[in-house]
Amino acid sequence: MQERRRGPDQIANQIIVMTDEEILLALQARARTLQFMRYLDGDILSVSQERRQAVIQFHPRADLCQSAGVIQGGFVTAMLDVAMAQSVMVASKMTIGPPTLELKVSFFRAALPGPHRAVGHIVRMGKSIAFLEAELFDSQDELVAKSSATAMLAPQNPNPVKPE
Repeated sequence: MQERRRGPDQIANQIIVMTDEEILLALQARARTLQFMRYLDGDILSVSQERRQAVIQFHPRADLCQSAGVIQGGFVTAMLDVAMAQSVMVASKMTIGPPTLELKVSFFRAALPGPHRAVGHIVRMGKSIAFLEAELFDSQDELVAKSSATAMLAPQNPNPVKPE
């Protein structure tokens, strides 16, 4: 007998029902436990299951700058990657974690210290792979960078390791 494949919002063939507000509160609580979110001063602002989207506000500090006074590209990439991952968490009602398999970033302008808003969304999501995109905007709502990624869809660990 062949086992039925589960969709991204099912656990043991049970459909999970969560509102956007419930997902937002759960993601915000989880984000507060993650060191990298604290390091980038990140806060999840909004989520939309309908748009399969997550919006995150970051406040990178001057100590994240390289010698030219701009935020180092790895930190910009991390902000984009977080937004894309959170969009999968939204669409799967927090049942799927999306390890990144491939990531491309295009930088359009220098990212300076201060507020930035990352908007991540799902382009296409199958049973085992998702194609994702994100955009990072500065405080003037100017596009700083854009990313695309391929991610594996892996069941979310219900008991994640707590940082010390």
